[in-house]
Amino acid sequence: MDAELRICSRAPRSRLRAGVDARIGQARRRISHLLVLWAVVCLPVTGMAEAPRRSAAPTDPSSRFIAGTVVPRHTGPVTKSVVASAAVYAWQDGATRRTIAIVPELEADFSPRTERREVLQPAGSASAETRALISPVFRDDSGGLRALPGGVIVSMLAPLDDAAAHRLFDQAGVAPARRLTNTLWLLQAPTGLPALQLANRLHDSGLFAFAQPNWWAPRIRK
Repeated sequence: MDAELRICSRAPRSRLRAGVDARIGQARRRISHLLVLWAVVCLPVTGMAEAPRRSAAPTDPSSRFIAGTVVPRHTGPVTKSVVASAAVYAWQDGATRRTIAIVPELEADFSPRTERREVLQPAGSASAETRALISPVFRDDSGGLRALPGGVIVSMLAPLDDAAAHRLFDQAGVAPARRLTNTLWLLQAPTGLPALQLANRLHDSGLFAFAQPNWWAPRIRK
């Protein structure tokens, strides 16, 4: 009788243990299935999310400008004044090469004004009669705005009298506007990009110590 009772008491425990083991096995299989499903669904999404970051690697900045010649620039945030139609130009500030980016939403109007009117205007607002006196607006490295009212400033390699200076200007194919100092002259140049291009050409010629555009900048109100 005692032996039968011991056998009967062991049977429920063995069945209970077998049931627990079966449930643990089912749980493990479900976890394995969930891990496989996560790998299939999530890994492609992660790969696609990383692709734009790899493709957005910055390009070589030197490829964006060539001695004042416009080259399309990589598009970016509007806060940098770079949009699809923007471009970057180079100019010489003495011996330093600097870059400026066009602000496509603005233009500078240097036409004679009979009424009080700001130089900076929305792009495209000028009339056909005043287009020759309209300059693009640029943003420089410090974030300031600039424009080209016309003219180029050159510095002589050495002080020259007026006759020698005029012979040098003839050799360079330019016309003087007026002498500024003993070595500085303001030369004639049209409004806008032609002034920038002429300044870069004169700088590269080696005839002058430096040549740079006659820049206009908005007056800072205190």
